[in-house]
Amino acid sequence: MPVTTVSDLPLEWTSPVLTSRDPGAGSGVVVWDLDLVLLPSRRLDREAHRVAFARVTGKRPVHEPPMLDQTDPLFAVELLCHNGYALIQARRTLPVYLPALATAYRALAKRRPWLLPRPCEDAFARLRRSAPVPGVVQAFVTAKLRPSAVLTLAATGLDRYLDPAAGAYGSDHANRAKLTGIALARGDDLLRRRWS
Repeated sequence: MPVTTVSDLPLEWTSPVLTSRDPGAGSGVVVWDLDLVLLPSRRLDREAHRVAFARVTGKRPVHEPPMLDQTDPLFAVELLCHNGYALIQARRTLPVYLPALATAYRALAKRRPWLLPRPCEDAFARLRRSAPVPGVVQAFVTAKLRPSAVLTLAATGLDRYLDPAAGAYGSDHANRAKLTGIALARGDDLLRRRWS
C-alpha cells in the first residue's frame, strides 16, 4: 500500500494524524500520535521515572533533563547519565529500570489518578468522528512502555477507538522515529486478519 503523508489527507484528518495509508480508499491505517496530540501531558510519565530511578539507585534524581518526545528507554538512559551514570552503565541498568518504571506508572495511576493525562478535546473529537469507519484501523505511536500505554488507553477511554494491537510503543524501539513504521505494519496486519 502506498503511504499517504499528512499533507495529502483531507483537512479533517490532518492535525492529529501522524501518517496514513489509503484512508480515503475505503480501507487503510491511520496512525495517531498518542503523546504529542491525543494525550499531551507527561506529568505521570515524569513522576514514574522519578520513582523508578529511586527504586533502582536508592536516591531521587538531582538533575532531570527535559522529556521532549523521547521514548521511555532513551529518557531513562539520559536521566541516569545526568545523575552520574556512565552511558554504558546506564544502558546496562535498563533491564532493571524499565520493569521498575512500568510498576511505578501503574502504582501512581492508581494512587494519583489526577496525574493521568486527559485527552486533547479537539483531537479526541476528531478521533471519535473518524474511528467507526469500517475497514480503517486506528493505530498509534507512543513513547511509553506498552504496559503504561495500555493502562492509559483504558483509563482515558481511548481504548474504545484505538486498538492496543495496532500500537507502537517505546518498548518496541528506543528510537521514536521507527515507531510509525511499526504501527503501520501492525495496522496492516490487523486489516489482513479482519478481511481474511
